[in-house]
Amino acid sequence: MSKAGEAFAVLGFVVVALVIILLPAIIAFRRHHPNRWLILAVTLVFGATLLGWLVAMVWALNVAHAPKEGSEGGEGGLNLFVNDPQRGEIVAPQGSSMPLDIAGELERLVSLRDNGSLTEEEFGALKARVLGRI
Repeated sequence: MSKAGEAFAVLGFVVVALVIILLPAIIAFRRHHPNRWLILAVTLVFGATLLGWLVAMVWALNVAHAPKEGSEGGEGGLNLFVNDPQRGEIVAPQGSSMPLDIAGELERLVSLRDNGSLTEEEFGALKARVLGRI
């Protein structure tokens, strides 16, 4: 084999090896995984070890949290936590026999507004709902 043939063989081997090592990162980027940049870092740092490569591959193939807004991830951090905080609302069931404690509800709303849990708009909307039950 000539020197040029040997060089092409070595170059081909290096390209194939790099593709195999970077396969978890390639998959993560193609799937728009929320943690694709972290998977790339793990692949680059630990990809040469079998255990690091396997961890990155499993991570790239599983998405624990896929945002509904169409975000591709990475904008607000690493998105490592599955249980991202979300706003919720406690509503009494229909036909509930809960007593109407308008004053207590208004006091609770005022305290939530004062400690910063509610914005002025949210406070106004909730106050209107409470006063609408009268």
